[in-house]
Amino acid sequence: YCCGIFGANPLEIGIKNAAKKLNKIYDRPFVYGAADTFCKLGEASKVKENIVMSVSGLASARLMEKMMGIPFKTENPFAVDFIKRNEEVLKSKAGSPFKVLITDDQISGNVMRKELKKMGAEVVVSSWFSMDAELKEEGDVKLLEEDDYIRVVSEGDFDFVIADPVQKRMIEKKFDGVFIEKNQFQISGVLYDTCD
Repeated sequence: YCCGIFGANPLEIGIKNAAKKLNKIYDRPFVYGAADTFCKLGEASKVKENIVMSVSGLASARLMEKMMGIPFKTENPFAVDFIKRNEEVLKSKAGSPFKVLITDDQISGNVMRKELKKMGAEVVVSSWFSMDAELKEEGDVKLLEEDDYIRVVSEGDFDFVIADPVQKRMIEKKFDGVFIEKNQFQISGVLYDTCD
C-alpha cells in the first residue's frame, strides 16, 4: 500500500465507489474503517505513510507514527476539489482582499484555507467538532453552540461563508455575503448521503 487513509468523509468519497475514487488519487490506499475486517488491519503496518483527512484520525496516525515509525500528513484532496468547483464564485472577489469563514472539519478547513490564500483571501476556520491545537491558526474558532456561530459571522465582516446548508438559516439575518454550501457528514450526513 502506498498510504493509509484516516477520516475519509462518506459524503466526499461515497460508500460504494470509495475505493475507486481514492485509487484515482493514491496508488492502492489502505482506507481504515472502510468495511475492513480486523484481520485485514494487520496489513496497516505495510503502509509507507498515513494521510489524515479529518481530525478524527489524528490520534491514531500519531500513535502509529510513535509505535511503528509510519509518518503522516494532513491533506484532503476533496477539499481542494471543492474550492476548484467554486473558484468562479470565489474569484468574483479576487484581486481585492476578501474574507472567508469556513465551518467544517479542521483539516478540510485548513486545506481550503491554503487554496483560498492563493487567491488573496483572509480565512478563519471554525468547527463544531474537535480542533487540534497544533493545526489551529490565530483567529480560528471552536464553536460550542449556535450563538457562537452567529456571533462569529455577525462580527467577522465576511464576504463568504462556507458551511453545511443547515447552518444557513442561523445567519440569514446577520450575513449579507455569499453562502457557499458544503455538505458535512457530521452535521447532515443522513440528509445528503447518496451512498454512491
